[in-house]
Amino acid sequence: MGAVVHRRIGIFGGTFDPVHNGHLRTALEVAELLALDELRLVPSNVPPHRETPVATGAERLRMLQLAAERRPLDAATLLKSVAESKRQVINLVVRADVQGSVEVLKSALSELKHDEVEVKVLHAGVGAVTESDVMLAASSSGTIIAFHASTNDKARTVAEREGVSIRYYEVLYELLDDIRDLMEGLLAPELREEITGHAEVRALFKSSKIGVISGCMVIDGSLFRDSRVRVKREGKVVHDGVLSSLKRVKDDVKEVREGFECGLTVRDFPEPQLGDVLEAYRTVKVKRGLGDKA
Repeated sequence: MGAVVHRRIGIFGGTFDPVHNGHLRTALEVAELLALDELRLVPSNVPPHRETPVATGAERLRMLQLAAERRPLDAATLLKSVAESKRQVINLVVRADVQGSVEVLKSALSELKHDEVEVKVLHAGVGAVTESDVMLAASSSGTIIAFHASTNDKARTVAEREGVSIRYYEVLYELLDDIRDLMEGLLAPELREEITGHAEVRALFKSSKIGVISGCMVIDGSLFRDSRVRVKREGKVVHDGVLSSLKRVKDDVKEVREGFECGLTVRDFPEPQLGDVLEAYRTVKVKRGLGDKA
């Protein structure tokens, strides 16, 4: 608790009651509202005659700016901040033979956009690649693009020592294709479900060691030892799990194809029934392009 004092105006408390259009105001906001040129903060245990000026003029404006920066973020701003923190960045140092080429490269690179990957040109200049270019790329885990440009001997030596990649190009579309490939390589792959086959339970065998074994016929596609399976009974999924065994006759196998019989067990599914249909599937990673969304 404390007070804000200006001449004969006193506002008391750490958090104030509604004073303007139903919104709560802090001391700094009230000061801004009243256009005070001097702000004095008084702790609750200090008499008013002992208050000390803490901000005037430019200092008060700076305090107001800092207070605004500390205000809670709304949901949209917070989500945007989280997304930006996860965004991958490709840092580039660009060199070209003439200024016109530099401007064309900067413009073309700025058009390569994706929510998850950003291309950032740290520096762009005319002439050969220099030592300072190499050190900038090294400090930022960047790549140097040399378009119709060479590299001086010292810069080449430093690049080899620092492990900095210098890429040389004569054709613009080849350069842009390579940067697109770099961007796509940083995109998280899309996870897709792929159904590999179906099998029907046609016999049940009891085993003292492993429980009930399902004797199945693969009616389409293939079942794999590492398959996940959905057990369907009368059209409804009654279990989703993984195979714990897959055999042909008495041999363990990795795959059973359409038209062949097999014996199998499904982990944590002790009560299969005749007529159950097992849908085998797996999750595959698919490379995404710049036009694909997450």
